[in-house]
Amino acid sequence: MQMRANHSIAGLPVASSRMLRTRGFQPLGLPPGGESSPGTTSLLPADVGRSLPTDPRVAQLPSVFHEGRPSRTRGLQPLGHPRRSGIVAGLLILVVLLLPQAASAANKLTATIDKSNVSLGGYFTLTLTIESDAQQVPTPKLPPLDAFEVYSSGQTQNISWVNGRMSSSVAYNYVLTPKNEGQFTIGPATVAVWGQTYSSSPIVVTVTPARTATQPQAPSAAPKTAQEAPRGNDRQIFITAELDRETAYVNEPVTYIFRFYQGEPLLANPEYTRPSYPGFWVEDLPPQRKFATVINGVRYDVTEIRTALFPTDAGIKNIGSAEVKATVRSRRRTQQRDPLGMFNQDFFGLMDRGESINLSTKSLRLDVKPLPIEGQPPDFGGMVGKFTLDAQADVRSVNAGDPITVKVTVTGEGNIKSAPAPKFDTNAAFRTLPAGTSEQISTNDYKISGKKVYEYVFVPQRPGSYRLPAFSLSYFDPQARRYHTLRTDSLAVTATGSVADFTIPQLTLNKDQVSDLASDVRFLKTDGGHLRRRDDIGILGWPFWIGHFLPLAGLAAFVAWRRQALRIAADPVGRRRRTAYRTALTRLAKATEGSPEAIDTVAAALHQYYSDRFNRPSSGVLREDMRSDLTRDGIASGHIEEFLALLNDCDRSRYGGANSSHAGATIANRARQILAHLEGISK
Repeated sequence: MQMRANHSIAGLPVASSRMLRTRGFQPLGLPPGGESSPGTTSLLPADVGRSLPTDPRVAQLPSVFHEGRPSRTRGLQPLGHPRRSGIVAGLLILVVLLLPQAASAANKLTATIDKSNVSLGGYFTLTLTIESDAQQVPTPKLPPLDAFEVYSSGQTQNISWVNGRMSSSVAYNYVLTPKNEGQFTIGPATVAVWGQTYSSSPIVVTVTPARTATQPQAPSAAPKTAQEAPRGNDRQIFITAELDRETAYVNEPVTYIFRFYQGEPLLANPEYTRPSYPGFWVEDLPPQRKFATVINGVRYDVTEIRTALFPTDAGIKNIGSAEVKATVRSRRRTQQRDPLGMFNQDFFGLMDRGESINLSTKSLRLDVKPLPIEGQPPDFGGMVGKFTLDAQADVRSVNAGDPITVKVTVTGEGNIKSAPAPKFDTNAAFRTLPAGTSEQISTNDYKISGKKVYEYVFVPQRPGSYRLPAFSLSYFDPQARRYHTLRTDSLAVTATGSVADFTIPQLTLNKDQVSDLASDVRFLKTDGGHLRRRDDIGILGWPFWIGHFLPLAGLAAFVAWRRQALRIAADPVGRRRRTAYRTALTRLAKATEGSPEAIDTVAAALHQYYSDRFNRPSSGVLREDMRSDLTRDGIASGHIEEFLALLNDCDRSRYGGANSSHAGATIANRARQILAHLEGISK
């Protein structure tokens, strides 16, 4: 609250000072001998005297006394002397000077950066924070930043209430990219609040050369321009997908790159649905790569997922769209002109359930070329990439009949899982047995590589010196666009021992060891005369066909019934016409002999029949209209006259007093006969 020091109000009665004393003000006494108009009282805040000693300049002033006695007022002393009046005036001037300082203590502007050393080509974030007790704070003014490219990165605001007093903190974020190397000083930023200007402290930033950057740079695959941001998206979140090449050979690895750009907070983890890869063998390339980039002045946190695709055949391949479902904060517009609009805001986001958005990428296209026929080796098994081949034996000298294990290793980059077994020539001197395979896959540097090991066992049949067969493997190099054939060396081995040592022992049995095993067999069936032929069962038997066609017949009957029911339900007029006769007979059955309402029941049944058959109202229809409708329907004129005559008789009985209590069943039978004639039923 702003107050003026020498403010006086004349014309108030002296007794009114009692009212003013309850509102924080004390009356000031007049100097001796002073002249004033009756009832004149000067007003000052009662708390001024208590607040002044907090300032050093005020603490040096002498205490004010009147005639050696303390003043009865708690804030200020009576003006009893001109000298003391001057002291009081000085105190009032000092209060006026201190009020702006008290207000400025509640406002503060600070500038911070997330890192003081940045490499050329990198970026850092400058944050200007304004702490104020004002509800609305203007945007700060940046100092000259000619040595940097400046992008606005949004703002955040925090509002708190402590002991009934509101304070706000607004942070403005800017992304700065240096243009040159060296040491630069960011000058103070300024902001004006309540007519006062506040400044931040200067900050020193060191820009190092790109080759000596102390922090990791964004990957080469990161976007370098703002053209990758999709147009028409008002949220700072989007996704992209691309292939590292547009054409490839069959079984050549192609990298699918998916990126998720997040420039605003999320309320939940996003749900990623990978696209479909028809016609590809797929291998994931972990780990996920995370980096940051600036697009259109907005800092984005990017998550990159890579997948290796190996086309299985030639042709144009289409890769579907990747999808992401994310939950972001809802956008609420605050009415700035409403003084109570701040109470409608959810400052801490506790009541914000978020807004769900669905993102999708465009489908991609890859031209897969077939492998060339020219120069293709006869033993080519479909390997594409770059590989090496090696063969090692565990021993070189064994006894005849002992095994020699040979490991053939295929190493390189490509679809190592599809590597075929190496070819080799058989040798009659060895008995050869496969012993299994093993593989190790690596995804270092986001490339599929590794090795596959084939093991073979060679058993020399006779003692002597031999050479193991050589192994060969052919592959296609997509970079050189030519075929290569790898071949291992023939390994020399020695089998020791003599021919006598390598004799197969003969199996000898005594007669006592031979027994009649047939006597131990217990047959399940000994007589097969009652067994049927196999042709009598299965698809040639009638139970098979009945069991299959009976459910089909039931399904067809249900479909026909359902279609009929839907057709009837869709035609309410036709349904009334078809059920008009049955409905009328049901009503006529209620007209019993001796019933006083028999005539009314018969008349209502006839009118309802006409109404249902011709889709007319059940009352208020003239006899001529009935005659016209019945004639158009092809009913004989004699039957029409009988129908109308019966209606007239019912009316005379109901309204003319000629009703008989014993004519109910008779007139109902007459009505049944007439309705049967109208329906074309002979009676």
